[in-house]
Amino acid sequence: MRIALGQIVHETNVFNPLSTTIEQFKERDLFFDEAVIDRYRNSSWVLGGMINYLEEKMNVVIVPTIAAMATPSGMVEKDAYEFLKKELLKRLADKRPLDGVLLSLHGAMVVSNNFDPEGDLVSAIKELLGKDIPIVVVVDFHANLSRRMINNVDCCVVYRTYPHIDTYDRGREAAEIIINIIKGDFKPTFSFIKLPMAIPGSFFKTREYPTSKLMSFLEEIVMDDNKVINTSIAVGFIYSDVPDATFSVLVTSNANKKIALKWSQKIARKAWNMRQDFLKDLISPEQAVAEALLNKKGLCLLSDGADNPGGGATGDDVTVLRALLDAGARNSSVGVIADPESVHMAVAAGVGNIVELNLGGKLSSKNSEPISGKFYVKTISDGNFIYKFPLFRNLPGKMGLTVVLVLSEIEIIVTEKRIQVSDAEIFRIMGIEPRDRKIIVVKSAVHFRATFEKIAKGGIWEIDSGGLSSANLNNYSFKNLLRPVFPLDKNTDYYEI
Repeated sequence: MRIALGQIVHETNVFNPLSTTIEQFKERDLFFDEAVIDRYRNSSWVLGGMINYLEEKMNVVIVPTIAAMATPSGMVEKDAYEFLKKELLKRLADKRPLDGVLLSLHGAMVVSNNFDPEGDLVSAIKELLGKDIPIVVVVDFHANLSRRMINNVDCCVVYRTYPHIDTYDRGREAAEIIINIIKGDFKPTFSFIKLPMAIPGSFFKTREYPTSKLMSFLEEIVMDDNKVINTSIAVGFIYSDVPDATFSVLVTSNANKKIALKWSQKIARKAWNMRQDFLKDLISPEQAVAEALLNKKGLCLLSDGADNPGGGATGDDVTVLRALLDAGARNSSVGVIADPESVHMAVAAGVGNIVELNLGGKLSSKNSEPISGKFYVKTISDGNFIYKFPLFRNLPGKMGLTVVLVLSEIEIIVTEKRIQVSDAEIFRIMGIEPRDRKIIVVKSAVHFRATFEKIAKGGIWEIDSGGLSSANLNNYSFKNLLRPVFPLDKNTDYYEI
């Protein structure tokens, strides 16, 4: 049994002015052939789960092709996508015969000339290998699932958690499914429903109501009905601004279309009836800082999810830092601001010296001007670390040259590369123990909770700083999103797209 393994992952925020080139994939993750297995074996990522499961099975040969991933950012350039697609298809063609294909995708990539590259990719694979070779894909909880994509795969598995702490398990699940399809034990039959609902993904925390209630319902279906193989929702990634960036329901049964349709309709109706409950209010940086300064219970964590590189934002907005400075906050740390120019100037000045900088605000939204001042250079690092965060556990993190600057007793981690602060290790490798600080600011919307939530004894504030991944949808001019859609169009009625 020969099973091919491949990956092309990118989450595209079209409001970010930074286009995504092939260089961004090379800087993050771009591996070919056997190097794919060497990179991901025993990691907690999707491919780690796939590889480990397949290696446990007798008479299974893993056929690695390509593994590509870039940090979420702006539109993927056509040449970058075409290169990755060509390399994957070439390897699939050259390594035939194959019995199946396992893919790790995101589901929210947008290419400059293509709103649905994942659909394009799987249809090209199906055309190359033929309809009898099964394709099983794993996609992100925030995927923009399209009918073209779903119609060209045999099964689609979606992450079930946010923060994404189940990627390894979903990889193993997909590997088990494809083996059972090849053996003839599974005959996947699905029902796919899309709803006119495009809610910011940061509102769907799977450990909190109401999403926890919806996910429990999905689990109950699989446990109670042995004809159901998989139940999934994908909430969409509205910052992609494509027609498919809406809420999706997917139920896969074992050769029983009627059962799949019944449960998908029940899930869709339940989600729609809960739509108002998913919405939440955010607070201003100034209010969050004021409340945190009055708090006496311990570490206060301010989530700047509106400038989250993990959501495709630029990561250089300094609105929250300015609020800290204006409030006279002390014993506080900000992580991280992406500003390679300031990093290079600080490195040239050297540890222990003062450097005059215009920090941040170079790429972000117009409401964030740079902060000018004389900064003390406290620490310089190569920015390399190993993730403990469950999504990427045991994989290397690369921030590029990284410095800790101090201004008015506030520590600021500044990096060459954009990175989401999903892991407390980012502070610790720079000599900052978060538990020893009064206030910590993280450029992350939800993933930070996996490693910070337990130590944030003073509480967590979710802030709207007005950045490019803000949950305030009034900040955007959507051009391609399906309309009418909730909550942008308040009076939207239920219908299946």
